Amino acid sequence: MRRGGTLVALALLLVPGVARAERRMISAETVAPPASPDEPAAERLAAVDPPPAPVDDTPREAMVATIAAISMRVPDGQGGVERWGEGVSLLLSYLERRGDFPTGFEGQASFLDGEGERLYTLGASIVGSGDLQRGLAPFLSTGLDLAASSVGGAPRVAIGVHGDLGIHGFVGRNLYLRASAGWLGAGDGGIRVQLGVGWMFNGH
Repeated sequence: MRRGGTLVALALLLVPGVARAERRMISAETVAPPASPDEPAAERLAAVDPPPAPVDDTPREAMVATIAAISMRVPDGQGGVERWGEGVSLLLSYLERRGDFPTGFEGQASFLDGEGERLYTLGASIVGSGDLQRGLAPFLSTGLDLAASSVGGAPRVAIGVHGDLGIHGFVGRNLYLRASAGWLGAGDGGIRVQLGVGWMFNGH
């Protein structure tokens, strides 16, 4: 009886010690080893908390005001073209700035001064463009114009279609550049070349 009591007492003493040793081994496996003192601090921080992904703050849509210089050429009746005159144009555009094929629309008011004739136009266009997030991109616009012209004091009013092909894009967040050439059908009809600079005044 004395030997049995001694064995029971030893077992009661050993069981708690074994349980504590097992808990220490499990904790040692789950806790990450301390960083080496030779490891750079930046690498340790990157491993623990990776930097956030960059945020694209490019507006999805933009309202742009553009002023452009215009030069116009008309057919000379002999298979060529001749200078008609120069002028200025003001454009107000709505453009999408994201996507592989952004679209938009614009309104345009123009004034051209030729030899003995002046031409005023009001036009509206739809615009299709290449990817504007990669810089300058090609674009195509087409629409209608209402033109008023005067030759020798006699005013004329006409409606015609126009189409322009060119390149445009944003430099930075707000600065806008465009260059185009196309056909202006209202009035006498002719080839219109435009070079403009604009500013995004509203984007979201």
